[in-house]
Amino acid sequence: MPKISEEHSKIGASQMHRVMGCPGSVALCEKAPPQRPSKDAEEGTKAHTVCERILKGAEPWELVGEVPLEMIEAAEAYVEHIKSLGEGKLLIEYKFHLERLDERAFGTADAVLIKDDEIHVIDYKYGAGHAVEVEDNPQLIFYALGVLEQYKRNKIHLWIIQPRAAHDDGPIRGVIMTRIDLAGWFVKFRSAIIESMKPDAELIVGDWCRWCQAFPICPAQGKIAIADAKHDFTAIEPIELPSGSLLTSDQISAVLKQKPIIEAWLKSVEEYAEQELAVGHDIPGFKVVAGRGSRSWADENEAKKFLLRELKGNAYESKLISIAKAEKYKISIPANLIKVNSGLPHIAPINDKRKAFKRDLSNEFGEVKCD
Repeated sequence: MPKISEEHSKIGASQMHRVMGCPGSVALCEKAPPQRPSKDAEEGTKAHTVCERILKGAEPWELVGEVPLEMIEAAEAYVEHIKSLGEGKLLIEYKFHLERLDERAFGTADAVLIKDDEIHVIDYKYGAGHAVEVEDNPQLIFYALGVLEQYKRNKIHLWIIQPRAAHDDGPIRGVIMTRIDLAGWFVKFRSAIIESMKPDAELIVGDWCRWCQAFPICPAQGKIAIADAKHDFTAIEPIELPSGSLLTSDQISAVLKQKPIIEAWLKSVEEYAEQELAVGHDIPGFKVVAGRGSRSWADENEAKKFLLRELKGNAYESKLISIAKAEKYKISIPANLIKVNSGLPHIAPINDKRKAFKRDLSNEFGEVKCD
């Protein structure tokens, strides 16, 4: 197998959703300037490393102080689910080359469990902002196809484990597919790759844009952002946009649909500008400044001795473990001990699985008196 990682492959598992939606992005990414990993990507890499270490035998308490407690607890949920699947051949960070699909097709599955006549492909998501669907997930299906190249099984379980994102189906979501199902997706992938190799492959704006390497230089993306702003960037500053109260319902709908794309584009441009400034290139009106630092104990063992000597019992704080953590001990918690706090209402696409929220306004305005 050639020595190339999925991160450097233009036809990797994590890119397939984009390749299928925007065939022109493959060639454009070749021209894109190198980008340093985003903060979210760096956090995700660290979270995956924690999962890998615990799966390979590290005790969660050994990581306390090294990474956030939330990251450890999320990793524990991932590891516990894998263990609940039963005995089998466990492959951690399974790398493969799907050469039959394309010479550039590489992938690294977080975890794969081979048992009897079935395969479990597990993908861990640490992100909290965007809940990932397990059904018709090109990345997971790509992983499954890669695993099938070596391990021929008829029943394939696909799993998304995303402890920090709210989803109606919970943090662990699964779907079962057959080899015939996956064969159909192989054809879809191959067709998309062939389309991407055409000189005039189309650039199409979609939800895949926010993670695209070519985001800052994409002409299709720039056209969308400028059109939605209804303003020429070379014109008067500052840009004045209409108040939401002045827009029609259709205009509001159009703006909301473009919100994730515009936000991601702005973030991508900002990150690119920061890189340019860092190497001495000029961006008129802007500069890079040092961020606010944080303080931590240089030596926790020495700090522990000092605080116990000076503060005694006040050196530590304690609090009850969470309901989710308590449930991991397989105990039955009385219903009267649990209070369900409703989340704040927020806007979601019409195809979101959750039911529409209807606010009861009858008690919000009090008694209305008419003269």
